[in-house]
Amino acid sequence: MKRFGRAAGWGLPRFLLKTRGAFLGETDEVVEGLGALRSILGMLTLTGAALWWPNLARDQPNQFQGKPGHSEAFHVGNFVANWFAGMLGAVVISAFYVIIFALILLLATRSGARGAVLRGLRWPLSAIASLAGFFALGGGVAAAAGQMRTWANAQNLPVRALVYIVMLVLLVTSVVWMLKALYFAAVDVFRAADGHPLLGPLVTTALVWTMALISLVEGGAHGVPGTAGLCLVLGGPVTVTGLNVYACKRLRDRWGTVLFRNGPPDGRGR
Repeated sequence: MKRFGRAAGWGLPRFLLKTRGAFLGETDEVVEGLGALRSILGMLTLTGAALWWPNLARDQPNQFQGKPGHSEAFHVGNFVANWFAGMLGAVVISAFYVIIFALILLLATRSGARGAVLRGLRWPLSAIASLAGFFALGGGVAAAAGQMRTWANAQNLPVRALVYIVMLVLLVTSVVWMLKALYFAAVDVFRAADGHPLLGPLVTTALVWTMALISLVEGGAHGVPGTAGLCLVLGGPVTVTGLNVYACKRLRDRWGTVLFRNGPPDGRGR
C-alpha cells in the first residue's frame, strides 16, 4: 500500500521507469552505477567545455526565435535549451535502438528460452510507452490549462483563483513527471537491464556513436578549436564504450556469459 502511495505521487516516473533487476533477479549496483556515471560525465564535460570555451554556448542554434540574442542570459538559456533538445533527441533514438537490439538479442537466444526473454522484454517496451504517456499527458494538461484559463476569466474572483491553483498544481506535477521520466529513461535506458543485461550496453554504445556522427556531420563542436572540438565530440563515445566494456566484463565474470542465450539465470528459460 505504501509503495502504491509513492507511485501515485511524484514517484510515478521512478515506479514505471526505474530498473528493478527483473532479468537477473537482482540489481548489480556497479553496473547500475555506470548508467548514472555515463550521464554525470556527459553533463560535467559539456558544462566544463562551455565554461572553458564560451563560444560553445554562443554558437548554438537559436531555440528562442524572435528573442534578442546578445545577452549572456540569452546564451545560457539557449545553451540549456539546446542541451535539453539534444537529450530528448538522444532518448528518442535510444528507444529505437532498444527495439532493434531487443530483437537481435531475442534471435540470439536459444529457441527454448525465447519465451522467457520475450516476457522480460516487456519491461523496456512498457518503459518506452510510459515515457510517451508522460509527454502526452503533459501536452494534454497544457492544452486543458489553456481552456480552463479562458473559462475562468469569465468567472468571479474566488472561482478564478481556485481554477488557477488547480492549473498550477497540474502543470507543476506534469512538468516534474516529464523531467523525472526523461531522467530515468536516459540513465536506466528504458529499464533495459530488466529486459536483458546486454541491452543497456549495446543501446548506449550505439547511441553515443550515432550522436557523435551526427555532430561531426553538422560540423563538430561549434566554437571549440579544431583538435579540442574533435576530442570533445569523440571523448564521450570512447568513454561510454570503455564503461560498457567494463560492465560486460563484470557480467561475464559474475554470470559466465553476456549473451544469456539460455535466458534468465534462474532457469526459467531453460
